[in-house]
This record gives sequence, C-alpha cells and structure tokens, in this order.
Amino acid sequence: MPEKLVQEILSIDKKAEEMAESVLRDPPLRKQFGSESETMEDRLMYLADELEKIDPVLYKTVADQVSESLLDLMFVQMETDMISLRLGQVMEQQRLKALED
Repeated sequence: MPEKLVQEILSIDKKAEEMAESVLRDPPLRKQFGSESETMEDRLMYLADELEKIDPVLYKTVADQVSESLLDLMFVQMETDMISLRLGQVMEQQRLKALED
C-alpha cells in the first residue's frame, strides 16, 4: 500500500515538473493548466498526508519531491518568485544560454 502512494506521488512530481517547465517556456499555458494543477495539488497533499500517517520513514524519502511538486504546481497556477530548485536550475540554464546568443 505505501509503495502505491509513493508511486503516485512520484508520478505527480514528474507531471508537475513538466507542467512548470512548459509554463516557463509559454506563460499563456498557465490558464490551460490551472484547474488540472489544482486537482494535482489536492491529490498530492492527500497522498503525502496518508503516506506520513502509514509510513513516516518512507514519507521522509519523498518529502523533497512533494515540496518541489507543490512549488511547481504553485508556479503553474500563478506567477510567483517562490520556485522549486529544479525550475530555478532551468531558468538559470535559459539565462546563461541567452547570454551566449
């Protein structure tokens, strides 16, 4: 049972990262992804809470992904300065690439 929760958390994590990167490249997508990202956020919170109750040790192994996912989903929903570390890295890569061009 806890493994299924982890699996779904990691699936949401991957999708949240992809959505955030898409919105970074094309901000008008924010409107298109809005309700889906809110649903994903609710589901992620539920899964994380359940996993923490059932297996706190296992929860600690995915806590960073949960945090990153929540930041990515928040970025998808609205423009914010609070971004995930991974999205920050993508932004930095874009900035450096722009300086090279």
